[in-house]
Amino acid sequence: MIRRLRTLGSFVVRLLRRLLAHPRYQVMAVMVAAALILGDRLFPFSSFPMYAGFPDRTHYVYLADDEGRPLPMHDFFGYRTTKIKRIYSNEMRDIFRSLKDSSESEEGDEIKLHTMTEEQLRPAGDATLRWLVANDRRRKQRKGEPLPALRLYHVDVDRGPDGRLRRTARWVGSYAGGVS
Repeated sequence: MIRRLRTLGSFVVRLLRRLLAHPRYQVMAVMVAAALILGDRLFPFSSFPMYAGFPDRTHYVYLADDEGRPLPMHDFFGYRTTKIKRIYSNEMRDIFRSLKDSSESEEGDEIKLHTMTEEQLRPAGDATLRWLVANDRRRKQRKGEPLPALRLYHVDVDRGPDGRLRRTARWVGSYAGGVS
């Protein structure tokens, strides 16, 4: 029994020596050792809240044709959806602040960002589409070909009472089409 353990031990030692002879495995060994020493503060072993779970609610935006079929935003304008969401969210927050500061909110009606209506979000969506058309990176590739009519949709994502994720899409912006 002891002889088998010694044989197994020497095999493990030889294997570790061979693996640690390669720089790739040396880096991995240092990371594992650091993770064990530092605890949960080192990526990919971190427990930062931004990576730990899903927020109660969030939203995303997408581009669609005039019938509501999704379109590849990067192919049309050369931008990723994250950039467009950032522009739209900034516009949406500006509108939210002006609504919150208006006399309507002083009368006791509590306005929250996630409860804004389509009509309240429409200026943000229209402004985002105007920005997209004005800053079109694919204009030269289209060679004067007109853009189709476009819609911007805002999709709220939250957890329902049963704990399942649910999505609610709202049409928040329009572009009539034409040459950009």
